[in-house]
Amino acid sequence: MNGARGFSLIELMIAVAILAIIAGITVPLYNGYIRESRLTSMRLNLDTLRIAMEAYRLDRPLGNYGPTASYATVANIYSQFGWQPEGDNSAYVYRIDVTSAATPVYWLSATSSGYFTRCEKAATTYRCCDGAGDGSTACP
Repeated sequence: MNGARGFSLIELMIAVAILAIIAGITVPLYNGYIRESRLTSMRLNLDTLRIAMEAYRLDRPLGNYGPTASYATVANIYSQFGWQPEGDNSAYVYRIDVTSAATPVYWLSATSSGYFTRCEKAATTYRCCDGAGDGSTACP
């Protein structure tokens, strides 16, 4: 077999095994980067939303956030507070729940593909949390 060329079956199996190992390492890392980028985008947008809501409250004579209500779409949020998210946000769902008109209490949330970021404003505190799920429960 002086003129035989090509790869043996063993060589091909080793190459496929090496590629499978590399894919097994890189795919979870890539998914983690995607998750973190979505959470970061949602956090930044919720921060700008909080600033818009505080500006709205300061402009009102009673110093509150308006009626106790839920704003479940960006269009509703824009009409009430004049805020729109930055960037391409077609994969995100933003929601505001104003739970008390007399005291400054509200919840902001953003969800995307099984991940959430949620910020809660009580009378004297403001805290945020994020994770996997729909974000329907309060921050721990």
